[in-house]
Amino acid sequence: MLFFPVLLVLTYLLAAESSGHLRLEPPGDFYAFFTGDSFFITCIPDPSSRATRLTWQTPNGRDITHTRGRVHVEPSANNILGLELVVEDVRYKDQGTFTCSAVVDGRETRIQFHLKVYLSITFWDTPDVQIGKEGTDFMIMCNVRADPSPIVSWYVNDTIIMDGPRRTITEDGLFVRNLKTSDSGTYTCRAFVVTPHKSQIQDKNIAVYVHYKPVWVNPDIDTFYAVVGSTGSLVCEARSEPSPTFEWFKGRALLGNSKIYKIINEKYRSTLQGVPPNVPSFTLTSEEAGILAVKIYQSPHDTLPLTGYKIQWKPATASWKHAREYLTSTGNDVMIQDLNFDSDYAVRVSARNEIGYSNFTETLIQRTKGLIAETVVDGSKVLSSTFNNRSAHLQNSLVLYGAILFMIDWSFQRTRAVS
Repeated sequence: MLFFPVLLVLTYLLAAESSGHLRLEPPGDFYAFFTGDSFFITCIPDPSSRATRLTWQTPNGRDITHTRGRVHVEPSANNILGLELVVEDVRYKDQGTFTCSAVVDGRETRIQFHLKVYLSITFWDTPDVQIGKEGTDFMIMCNVRADPSPIVSWYVNDTIIMDGPRRTITEDGLFVRNLKTSDSGTYTCRAFVVTPHKSQIQDKNIAVYVHYKPVWVNPDIDTFYAVVGSTGSLVCEARSEPSPTFEWFKGRALLGNSKIYKIINEKYRSTLQGVPPNVPSFTLTSEEAGILAVKIYQSPHDTLPLTGYKIQWKPATASWKHAREYLTSTGNDVMIQDLNFDSDYAVRVSARNEIGYSNFTETLIQRTKGLIAETVVDGSKVLSSTFNNRSAHLQNSLVLYGAILFMIDWSFQRTRAVS
């Protein structure tokens, strides 16, 4: 007698499913899903039954007639006789027995399935970033909701965490005693749900930062020496979480950027250094063949004396990687020689002081002057065209060769005239 109700229910369900005129695809009388899942079940009549009024009903007995929406019906794409029950974003309230019915030979026939809904894993009140203070006890929060109750495990930087003297897994999260800077990292709160029909696993990644006071990188260095009149930079480095804020003092006076020095702050470093020169200006001319004249003008805003300039030049179409350069320590006038005649050159200039170099000026382009030669035709002087795109040495050789030919021709003409 104890087994009778169970056998009765099973017999009823099997009879309902195997009505003979209707079948379900995929086959079954029980389906289980987690909240948030989506699924569809197709009810298909026997082609020979000539079934009519194929209908799906909800667990409360209402016909499902909507063809759009979260719960709706639509014709089967794979069987012209079938009718699909579509349930999107499954909810707890969808749980129950769904019925597919049809009229065959004037009588209603039905087939049913039971839908079981489990509560999906959700994380709540679990921030993605959690911050603790060095030396304190700290709870890394991870609140998990699911039905049935989830099993939770913890990982840090992909390594599983076991209960120990400093770390304990609790219902609220992971409890860490005497927080250390080495406890910073990416923690994973992993939840499992296992049921007789389905299982689910979800991860929640949590970035944990441990705040601690600044620690000097080189704590033993507290004195710097320099020669009077020389220049240099002062550097201090410290680590902390969050990143430290640096301030420079001379005595009790707070320092800031000035005309002769500036403060450069980085994430873990601060540098007090002198100010490099401002960008100079210059003019560029070519009054002689194959020569460029550069005249440089110091910026009026410079506060430290200049120690020279860097001049770079290249053919206008070439890359600066192949540029030539000249470093000058005195004077503002520079002659760039041995250039191609009648050719475009690009030039830029940078100023230098004891701290370093300025940025380069904007590039100026100047065409070198060409060389003009004279020839004599029937006793008259005629200007020839300029030499183009040859080095100065080659051009000088050509001029010398032309002069020799001219002297030979002149001597020959004179000898013939005398004879």
